[in-house]
Amino acid sequence: MQQTMLAGLGGRQAKPALFYDGACRLCAGEISRAAQKAKGSIQFINVHTLDVPREEKARLLKSLHLWLPSGQVLRGLDANLALWRLAGGHPLASMLGFALIRPIARLAYNTWAWLRYKALYGGGTCNRCALAGNDKGDCLGK
Repeated sequence: MQQTMLAGLGGRQAKPALFYDGACRLCAGEISRAAQKAKGSIQFINVHTLDVPREEKARLLKSLHLWLPSGQVLRGLDANLALWRLAGGHPLASMLGFALIRPIARLAYNTWAWLRYKALYGGGTCNRCALAGNDKGDCLGK
């Protein structure tokens, strides 16, 4: 997965790149706030704009992915916490990072991410396709 993302972005990144689901209203709102605070220090990439195989797009849509200039990719809660640290902070970021709270926060994030993905994309068919009669499950929100 990292190699395809790397190729799609033209090689190593000079700044972190966050892959997010632009079809998720809550996600888009959080990204908008983070982008304002980050002031250009992070590249924000709507997964729906990527020309990648369907399976890779599905993986990227299931949770946040933050690709660091070092090549390390953070996922889920770790990506979210790092995003807020890089963007100048968020009231919950430091609290959710505490050792005793982090496992609970990770479980909550993973549960929310799974429910969000299921609500938006169902069992492989997104709700927009299901409503339009496309039951192939091949659009992932395009």
